[in-house]
Amino acid sequence: MIPLSLAAKLGGALALLVGFKFFVASIEQRGMDKCQMAHERAATAERERELAAVSEIANEAQRLHNRVQADRNTASGASERLRGAVVGSGLLAPSAPASASSPATDTTGMLAELLDAADRRLRILAEAADASRVAGDACVKSYEALTP
Repeated sequence: MIPLSLAAKLGGALALLVGFKFFVASIEQRGMDKCQMAHERAATAERERELAAVSEIANEAQRLHNRVQADRNTASGASERLRGAVVGSGLLAPSAPASASSPATDTTGMLAELLDAADRRLRILAEAADASRVAGDACVKSYEALTP
């Protein structure tokens, strides 16, 4: 049999070991909690960086769209002034509605009208192409900003 004082000492030592184990476990838990909070802060910072990057890309796309629109308006104004100058020079008569019974005999006028109609359609296509290019570039930049 173990003497009582030795049993008390062993019991005290066992209690000390159990207490130390709980102490170490609590330190480990605090360390894991701090680590998890650091990961969460890093993830939040990364999301904020991504949102800022995407927002800047959207702003740049809007600025580019506005610049393309201004260039298109400038080109359209120049085109209208050129048409006015050609009509004013007497080289072409302004288009007048032809009657249904009289065929158009003015080949130059007919070609000018055809060119004008083609120009209007091409402007529509160019506007769509410009908008698609700006949107596509913004999409690519956003994707690149969001992928590591």
